[in-house]
Amino acid sequence: MNKYFLLAMIMTLLGCATTPEECDPSAGGFIKGVSCKVSGAYDERIKQREETLSDLQKQQELLGTAKGKLETEYTAKSQLVVEEREEVRQLGIQLNDFQARLDSVVTRTRREQNQQQALLTQLANLQAKSRRLKAALAQTSLTAREYEQAKRENEQLRAELNVLMEKATAAQM
Repeated sequence: MNKYFLLAMIMTLLGCATTPEECDPSAGGFIKGVSCKVSGAYDERIKQREETLSDLQKQQELLGTAKGKLETEYTAKSQLVVEEREEVRQLGIQLNDFQARLDSVVTRTRREQNQQQALLTQLANLQAKSRRLKAALAQTSLTAREYEQAKRENEQLRAELNVLMEKATAAQM
């Protein structure tokens, strides 16, 4: 019985000397394992591990919830980006359409300005012809030939004036 008592005393002393961190069942052998079990250090180690596991599971649950919120927010933001891109694309289309219309107006305006300038030039030419014809008719001694020539020039001047007025009217439309 002495042997058993001695063994029990050694086991008790070994049990007091161990901490839960030192009680790893995969290392240390049989005596250390029995000593950890007897001292309660092994149970304490299991309790600490279970608490750590519980804390980690709570953290994982919180992180899962945060991840879900982030994914929802990411999806919403991604949709906003898609919508914004579509708005920018539509704006680009509108800008291109407006540019085409503006280019058309500028082209038409230039053409009209060119037509106006041409009409003004033609009008100045007709006025110069009218002045020459008026000067020719102001002479008191006209021959029949000169009179006929002046009459033809007057008719031609009137026809050119009518064409010019029609062009001016058409340009206003």
